[in-house]
Amino acid sequence: MNMARYKIVFTGQIIEGNTIGDVKKRIEDHFKIGKEKIERLFSGRPVLIRKNVDFITARRIQSIFQKAGALCQMIEIKDEEPKHTQSNENTAAPPVVWKEEETFVPLEILHWNWSAFTLTWIWGLGNKVYISLLSFVPVIGMFIPFLLGWKGNEWAWRKNKWENVENFKKVQKKWLTATIAVCLVGVIVSIFSISRMFSRLSTYQQLLETSGITVNSSCTQNRINIQAAVNQAYLDGAITKEDRDESILETLAVLGYLSEIPKCHSGGHYFIKNGIVHCSIHDP
Repeated sequence: MNMARYKIVFTGQIIEGNTIGDVKKRIEDHFKIGKEKIERLFSGRPVLIRKNVDFITARRIQSIFQKAGALCQMIEIKDEEPKHTQSNENTAAPPVVWKEEETFVPLEILHWNWSAFTLTWIWGLGNKVYISLLSFVPVIGMFIPFLLGWKGNEWAWRKNKWENVENFKKVQKKWLTATIAVCLVGVIVSIFSISRMFSRLSTYQQLLETSGITVNSSCTQNRINIQAAVNQAYLDGAITKEDRDESILETLAVLGYLSEIPKCHSGGHYFIKNGIVHCSIHDP
């Protein structure tokens, strides 16, 4: 295993066949940096992109620049690098260090983050992405989960010091495992709550039936049908308010407003009081 450490230096050199404008645009799009920083890269002075990285990371960064059309140097860091002489310091311009906040974001991690979308501020605090706390703000908070899902990986990469891409993916995989566990617990709790609700509803209905106050849909439909017949008979003048309530049902059946007098399946009987249909059991 190659245990050497490397630094990546960019001098502004581009690969033949590419224009400097195209190379600048590709690097700007990939690293998500502004034009001012791009110009610093192509200032003609050496720019230290990354330092003290392993061979795989160094090769990955070099490959990214090559795809953009630019050339980077991989320089192995020795235990004791020779110091520049005074003459070298006078003749060579000092390197411009690419600051930490300008660190490139690898293409491998630029994808949707379900943990950031689901856990929002919890994931945000764990990854130092404090914009996630805006999820508590009314209205704005509705959009924060989607923003975190989209940009979460990029922000987490920039806000933390990662050994390499593999280390970043390993940590985010743990977050994903936690997210799945939270979702499973939520589903189990929801199923349990719904089952408890139906159980209590069933118990309540049994209690009502025991008390003689059964909620009976067939009885309700019977009362609706009788009430419709009563209303129509009043409109037609077939019955009047002077008619006795206890005889109205027989009158409706005789006059054909009801084919027969409905019967309650629970053993109750229907009667009319002040023009309203009642059941002796379900609606006494």
